[in-house]
Amino acid sequence: MLVLQVNIKTIRNNINVLRTAFKKNLIFVVKADCYGHGLEVATNVEDVVSMFAVGTTEEAITLANITRSVPILVLYPVRADSLSAMVAKQLNRLQFTVVNDKELEELERLSANTGTRIGIHILVSDGNGRFEDNIGLLSKILKRSISSTQVDLIGLCLHTAEIPERHWSGLLERLGSSIPKSLLIHIGGSDLAEFDWNQSHALRVGLLPLGLVKPQSNIWSSGIDEIRPAARLTCNVLRCITWRPNRPIGYSTSKIKKCELVAIIDCGFAHGIPLRFFESCSVLVGNLEYQLWPAPWMQQSAIFLKDEAVTIGEEVELFGESLPVYVQADKCGVPIEYLTTCLKSSCVRMVNCV
Repeated sequence: MLVLQVNIKTIRNNINVLRTAFKKNLIFVVKADCYGHGLEVATNVEDVVSMFAVGTTEEAITLANITRSVPILVLYPVRADSLSAMVAKQLNRLQFTVVNDKELEELERLSANTGTRIGIHILVSDGNGRFEDNIGLLSKILKRSISSTQVDLIGLCLHTAEIPERHWSGLLERLGSSIPKSLLIHIGGSDLAEFDWNQSHALRVGLLPLGLVKPQSNIWSSGIDEIRPAARLTCNVLRCITWRPNRPIGYSTSKIKKCELVAIIDCGFAHGIPLRFFESCSVLVGNLEYQLWPAPWMQQSAIFLKDEAVTIGEEVELFGESLPVYVQADKCGVPIEYLTTCLKSSCVRMVNCV
């Protein structure tokens, strides 16, 4: 059984470190089910954040039902079929991202039907190559939303991958006085350290990757060294056996050339962990590091024990404070958050509030 442990105390510390360091409004992104950790994690930090952001309206409703009053921004463009009666009940907390007239019209219609003004953010860029297309529509949508009696224009949503400095300054020049002074300009993306984010009013940062990312990379190159790993993934030793030469392990056609002592562990690609993890990474048992057998089968894999003995039921750490997740992600060539968002529901998620 895989167990993902989340340390809320560490996450809260990481949030406070960021707030102190950047002196910015921080929008904490909890999309993809809080990056695989469960939206319930957000309930333990809502007293220290000013806004959450999710991917879809469905996630927004779930989060609104388990938290109290923090505003929730839906990052993905709104769809008409997602504006359900449940959404209407939470309009006082939900804010929506729009990218064209049609989406704005849908929200204006919802506002008229419910008698509630709706907060919107205009998506200027999303990292998918639409910056130049969106800039042409931006002034038009700005003017319409400012004069609208159904919506309140709250912010501009930008992505660093498409807003190099020359585009940023050009954006401000082209919009000029049409930008309300109260408008919240917020920026997210993986390369914040390479961008002059001081020109923005807020930063969007992934809540769980606060404790997952490599401290020396991206935004953390700004000198923050107090960010700590907040998540730990473990499994257990099922049995220890001596594997004979010329006998394949699991589904692999590769055969061990000499007699090896191995431990079978309850962890495999059926849980969603990428195959490259087993091909490239090692794990910890106690304080000792062991190599994984590169071809897992179903929910099991094996580790080579050399001459050491381990105990049945002993805990095996796949990543954690002693074995940082960014090291494992680098080895197997996947984004850091992928190692948590890919985990299936069979993985037990435990929230440690101590």
